[in-house]
Amino acid sequence: MIKAVIFDMGGVIVNLDLERCIRSFKEKAGCADIERYLDAFHQKGFIGEMEEGLLSEEEFYHKCRQHCRPGTPNETIAECFSDLITGLNEETVSIIRELSRRGYSLYVLSNNNPISARVFSSMKDPATGRPMPDYFQKFFFSFEMRMLKPMPGFFMKVIKEIGCRPEEALFIDDSEKNAAVAEKLGIRSILYKSGTLAGQIYRLTENLSLSH
Repeated sequence: MIKAVIFDMGGVIVNLDLERCIRSFKEKAGCADIERYLDAFHQKGFIGEMEEGLLSEEEFYHKCRQHCRPGTPNETIAECFSDLITGLNEETVSIIRELSRRGYSLYVLSNNNPISARVFSSMKDPATGRPMPDYFQKFFFSFEMRMLKPMPGFFMKVIKEIGCRPEEALFIDDSEKNAAVAEKLGIRSILYKSGTLAGQIYRLTENLSLSH
């Protein structure tokens, strides 16, 4: 019986454009070596340190500014980083909307940072106008929990806080490594691929009950 459906955020709930973000950093902030730190799944250097909660947002701006054009303000850096997110994934949002309508407990588990978290907090379901954060019982962000996927301890802490057994949770992520680690811990996992999520959830729940 599944008691919790846990979504990754970047690449699953929101669409990402890594090249647009890199271009923004170079053009708006003069950050020529940003590719060394930005990654589709696991950020590196000072960006990775912010996502792991090792740097505060202010400390991140300070370190990032050392790679940028002199005098680049925090607001410009935040704008460049925000350009990583291009909008909501309509396929996933429609599934979230339906699961929520049917009363299921939904969560977000994401390697993330305060800048992207604020961008998401301002987004609304285009079909209903409902703020996206309202669909979820809780957010488990790496920068707040000071752990990164695929650390097993991160998954198990989330399961403990939700209050279910690993096999009672369904986890959806676009990283094969993250999904594989969760699966090894006994968490039912779906590797997200565009156009297949609804079918995968349907097939998985054919022989399982979704409990709410």
